Amino acid sequence: VTLIPYDREHYRGKSSGILWEALNAGSMVLCPNDCWLEKELAAWQGAGVAYDGEGPDTIAEAFGKVVNAFATQRAKAAMAAKQFQHANSLESLYKLMTAGPQQSQRATPILNGKN
Repeated sequence: VTLIPYDREHYRGKSSGILWEALNAGSMVLCPNDCWLEKELAAWQGAGVAYDGEGPDTIAEAFGKVVNAFATQRAKAAMAAKQFQHANSLESLYKLMTAGPQQSQRATPILNGKN
């Protein structure tokens, strides 16, 4: 489980390499809701909980939700990792670079704070 206790106001429209590393590793993620982190986790159909609120009690409750559904969450994390790894592979990059302008869109968009 990867805990990303970032400030949701600060990350409303900012990306996080830590989240991408967690997705790539097949980790379940705990992150604040109502910001880019939650949107990106959902875009990749990643496992974990986007929590509402602040502080250790909120995070502990979110962790409990992941633990209580561990088998389901683990399978979801593994599927998201495969999808993320394929979309971000060297082969996918090569295809993107050689496809031409009409076909050079990402399969899964990176969401920003405006989406």
